[in-house]
Amino acid sequence: MQTKPSVSPTRLLQFAWGFAVPLIIDAAIRRRLFDALDKGPRTAAALASEAAISERGARAVLNALTSVELLRKDAEGRYSLTPESAHFLISTRPSFLGGSFRHATAQLMPRWLALNEIVGTWRPAPYADSDAGRAAHFQEFVEDLLPLSYPAAQALADALVAEAGRRRCAYWTSRPVRASGASRSLKGRRACGSRRSTGLRCST
Repeated sequence: MQTKPSVSPTRLLQFAWGFAVPLIIDAAIRRRLFDALDKGPRTAAALASEAAISERGARAVLNALTSVELLRKDAEGRYSLTPESAHFLISTRPSFLGGSFRHATAQLMPRWLALNEIVGTWRPAPYADSDAGRAAHFQEFVEDLLPLSYPAAQALADALVAEAGRRRCAYWTSRPVRASGASRSLKGRRACGSRRSTGLRCST
């Protein structure tokens, strides 16, 4: 007798509730809860007072963020950031990804809610009612995408600076030594040779 493979609804239920986490993160960002926790651990009551929101609402959001490991909660009921939330969800840092959640909740989700109608009519949901509205939308969208491009841009800038330094060093080390300026040329060569091994730019 063959046994039927077990089937679990877990994956489908995860799909059904997948909308919740981005909305929870976005609410915490808009109420600056992550920014407040960047100053140190806080209780729900302290955060609610600082953010001017209800303590019950603050606790619900904070506990939800703890359940998805974006916050920690100690035995005294104080919440604190995790390395992940500290790096990506503090609004004053270049790596801040809050704009992506704002874009998803304010721009994308409302349009996805019209999917059933769009499938039936095949008429896409408009982004905005006017050219000015569309321009504002895409300006905000580009700003939201900036942190995603920042690491690559920083790596490119570092590579260009390093290459410029190597070329400058190569220029100085390839110059012929003239009797009238021998001491200066040799000094430049020694500086470039020593800096090339450490990865620093040559400024001779």
